[in-house]
Amino acid sequence: MVPAGAAGENLFFEVFRTVNDAAKRQLLLQLLREEKGTGLIYVTTAKQAEELYRWLLSAGVSSALYCEKGKAAQREGAQRQFMDNLFQVMVTTPPFGMKIDRPDLRFVVHYTFPDSLERYYEAAGRVGRDRYPARAILLCSRLEDRRIQSASLAERFPHREESLRFYEILSEFSEDVEPGEGVSLTSLIAASGLAERRVKVVAAQLDEAGIVKRKRQRIHQLREFKDRAELETFLIDYERQHRSDQERLQGVLRYIQTTMCRLRYLRNFFGETVEQNCGRCDNCRRAADRSALRSTSKAPLRRRTASSSPRPFRKGEMVSHPTFGEGEVMEGEGEKTTVAFVRGGMKKVLSSYLQKLKTGSLQRLAGSDLGKKG
Repeated sequence: MVPAGAAGENLFFEVFRTVNDAAKRQLLLQLLREEKGTGLIYVTTAKQAEELYRWLLSAGVSSALYCEKGKAAQREGAQRQFMDNLFQVMVTTPPFGMKIDRPDLRFVVHYTFPDSLERYYEAAGRVGRDRYPARAILLCSRLEDRRIQSASLAERFPHREESLRFYEILSEFSEDVEPGEGVSLTSLIAASGLAERRVKVVAAQLDEAGIVKRKRQRIHQLREFKDRAELETFLIDYERQHRSDQERLQGVLRYIQTTMCRLRYLRNFFGETVEQNCGRCDNCRRAADRSALRSTSKAPLRRRTASSSPRPFRKGEMVSHPTFGEGEVMEGEGEKTTVAFVRGGMKKVLSSYLQKLKTGSLQRLAGSDLGKKG
């Protein structure tokens, strides 16, 4: 099933892989300097959001922060200013990023691994809702991001034995507190020897099962498991959730590694039968470049003389320019050609600087809408 708010036909899906986090930051900075419009940057945690936000400010990027950190009034102020176009980027986490309702966003960058393709595709659908071209970018370092996400899963899901030990400690401590007082989270962390994140995960699972009630930093045991069978059912469901999250992560990794059309891959993943490539994503563009290179290598070598003129490009052809990137030809005039560039808007450039990428026009991008700036 395709998630609500799923991405449209005007999105350019791209994945950039770097060797480490330092290279990833520099790549992000380069991408933001290329972009003329406004967009979102997603990270996994509030801590990551605050760190990246401060780094972007130090790099001179007009940024806002919208996540769990800070007071509600601060978040509302940042959101209001972003909606008023006072910042280029909003650094956010998934729960808060989905609250941004602005149709003219030109890009979304996932700076850290999304926890599932469902979340990723839904977040991509937040940009370009005005039907003009927009970019959905996923950045990943080959080693660090995978290690970070794997560690996150390990922290999120303690082992079965650890969960059982936590429950036994909670039951023991609950016998020694006054009714309604609850057991402090700090004492449970110390007694169990588990990291705070793991304790919170087990407590959340027990809360969902109706065994405990969480109130601020205290855990109130409402009842015990009826019998061993109910406890086993709880542990089995817990492990099933762990496996499900691991499989969702593997789905993101497969998406990153695929060489097929990314939009086609996503649509097929969500059960749609799509046979045609989008022609816009990074994989489609690389395939077109390889095809053009093969065609050039087979053609007889001809030297262009000073008197020779570049052939006129036809309306609708996809071309690439070394400075302005890719776009669609609006009008060919021999030495000069008018092009609607995806990121640079409508420009008249020297035809000799253009390279044809693929025959045909981008009908799905609503004609001249391609060249509108964000």
